[in-house]
Amino acid sequence: MSLCDTLITLGSGPDVAVLLHAAGSAPKALEKLGASLAPQLGRIAIPSFTRNGASLIGPVDAPEPMREPAALATALLEAPAGARRILVGHSMGGLMSLMAVTAGARVDALLLYEPIVLSLLDLDDADDRAAHAFDAAVITDMRAALARGDTEAGVARFIEAYGEYPWSRLPQRVREDLIARGPQLLGEALATNGTRLDPARVSAITAPVLVMHGTRSPMVAVRMAHRLGKLIPHAEVRAIDGAGHLGPVSAPDAVAAAIARFLAR
Repeated sequence: MSLCDTLITLGSGPDVAVLLHAAGSAPKALEKLGASLAPQLGRIAIPSFTRNGASLIGPVDAPEPMREPAALATALLEAPAGARRILVGHSMGGLMSLMAVTAGARVDALLLYEPIVLSLLDLDDADDRAAHAFDAAVITDMRAALARGDTEAGVARFIEAYGEYPWSRLPQRVREDLIARGPQLLGEALATNGTRLDPARVSAITAPVLVMHGTRSPMVAVRMAHRLGKLIPHAEVRAIDGAGHLGPVSAPDAVAAAIARFLAR
């Protein structure tokens, strides 16, 4: 039985790196980043979060909707003794990465680009509270638009909040693909936002951790990155100049360079 429906593999060698993509996306989105990382990281695996056509992400009301994707990441990290195990997560994939590691996955480095960790925001902090409210408003508007049958308006609201370009500037083919993925995007966003991390387990992570965010990203993404950096004292938080929330897709070389510099140390 296959672990997932789609698995892009790049590079070779004993070391293994697993790349986990964002909500409403697909493994193809991280292929350029994987190609940039392969010379440094060896064998790259980029999975989908479906198996036999069914999503591995549980419903919003499930106790742990991200449990199966986290288990998938753990399985893909299997490597020979002495090999490095590297886990890279973008957005929703960053949350999955944290769930895998806090559940016991062995990694030699954890590399996160704007992981969605809303449950770790401190709502007694005014900036964190504003960031949380921003995300809640986006999801509320998107959900309402899809409920009334206006999928494009809902997806456009989400993309303009978290993306780097106005909806109208995206190529028509890209817009059509995103609209087709609209229900999937909403479902994954709701499951992501509803997932709670145990702060004690997160702060107990001992592997080297790099948390990246773009200088053009929304405040909520930046706040989550810095909150995670405070919770894991040894974590390094690095800004990727000129990148936004889609940095691993839109600026793969810059993200790969930051990862390479971190791992070299």
